[in-house]
Parts: sequence; structure tokens; C-alpha cells
Amino acid sequence: MKRGHQTSTAPSKNYLAYCYGRTIILFMYKFLNKDQRQELLDELQIERSKRYADRIRVILLLDDNQTYKDISKFLFLDEGSIANYRKRYMEGGIEG
Repeated sequence: MKRGHQTSTAPSKNYLAYCYGRTIILFMYKFLNKDQRQELLDELQIERSKRYADRIRVILLLDDNQTYKDISKFLFLDEGSIANYRKRYMEGGIEG
């Protein structure tokens, strides 16, 4: 491969690389459209379950380009829970 040549597998500007040990995880940020974001914000205002509210906060913070490490500090959650919330959201929405 020539020096400076980009491949088609290069991540777009909407991906964030996260290092977990020797593994690099790419995940998308700014993945929520305006309506999805507003729906989550509205749901957060009326939600009484702390766990469910934390799931919403995690998705909103990931969309704002926050790292797992920062979110874990903000919400006092372990990084495994954050990864699980993200995975469940991507597979089935906030109810996932």
C-alpha cells in the first residue's frame, strides 16, 4: 500500500475509537436524530426508575461523544454496564 493511501475501511467522522486493554472498539456517536434525542429527553423527564433513567443518560452521553470512562465517572456505573446499555439500545431501542 502506498504511503498516505486511505482504505475504504477507515472510520468516518462519526466514530470514536475506545481502547480497552489491547482491544480497540469503534463506536458511533451522533447516531441519534433530532426526534430520537427529543424522545429520550422527554422520557427522561418522566422516568421514575433510576436504572432506566441511567440507560437513557448513557445513550444521550454516548451521542454527545463522551467516553465510557467519563460516563462511568459521571453516573457511577461500570464500563461493562455502559457497553451493555449501548448494545441493547442499538439492537432494540431504549426498551431493548
